[in-house]
Amino acid sequence: MTRCLLHLLIYIALVACAATRHSVPTAPRTKNDPPPASRTNNSAKTAPYQVLGQRYYPVTDANGYRERGVASWYGGKFHGRATANGERYDMHQYTAAHKTLPLPTWVRVTNLRNGTSVIVRVNDRGPFVKNRLIDLSYAAAQRLNMVGDGTTLVEVEVIDPVTVDTSTIVPAVTTPTTSLPADRQIVAVDDPAALDPQLAMPQKPQQEAAAPSLFVQVGAFGDLGNAERLRTTLYNAGIVDVRLASADLGGTIVHRVQIGPVLGVVEYDVLMARLDSLGINDTHLVTDQ
Repeated sequence: MTRCLLHLLIYIALVACAATRHSVPTAPRTKNDPPPASRTNNSAKTAPYQVLGQRYYPVTDANGYRERGVASWYGGKFHGRATANGERYDMHQYTAAHKTLPLPTWVRVTNLRNGTSVIVRVNDRGPFVKNRLIDLSYAAAQRLNMVGDGTTLVEVEVIDPVTVDTSTIVPAVTTPTTSLPADRQIVAVDDPAALDPQLAMPQKPQQEAAAPSLFVQVGAFGDLGNAERLRTTLYNAGIVDVRLASADLGGTIVHRVQIGPVLGVVEYDVLMARLDSLGINDTHLVTDQ
């Protein structure tokens, strides 16, 4: 009996080895391959992830989301690579990368320096650089007139695609651009007029809208004394462009401590670094309205 059992075990082992030898090997994945089909959407949309030692937690509901900050853009170096939700990045489409918005999410991005805006679909993760809010495709950056500078101050607002005819957002090819850095060289550029057919019609030159004054809000208090103490702390730290902006919000007087006006991204980054050194991290970019 024992002998028969031993033969049976040997037979099972031989069959298992044969199956292993003749199984079709799986090709190794590369960094440009999209995620497996079972993970393409769900994990990219909601699963926490970690980049450069920092963990991020994507939100499941972005309704009502609106935030101001710095936009950057990415182009030819990443053209054709897989995005976080498994699509191929196309620098000639109106897309964007965001650290925590659901994938995909439609957002309206407004350049606070010139008032222009563009509607993009968030399908990737990033930017993973301090003080950066959103990373735009080349097409979107061109629409906002920020390609040359590389960054700009923007407002990002989630929109309902049902209320916007997103099918009209199809970039067109126009004159090639050759004055970009080597890692951002492109073959063709996009026509921002594709967002609105009327923009494709001949129009009289218009003056660029005046840029609003931008301030970094570092606190809001119901007690004026608390607001003044924070302003004094900032003065003592060498930050002198501080103001108190008081407003009546539903019968309650709120005293806001704001720094500015902030003229651009470089000044914004320097200011944010100084505030971080003071332990002030809860800040908001606001306009002077």
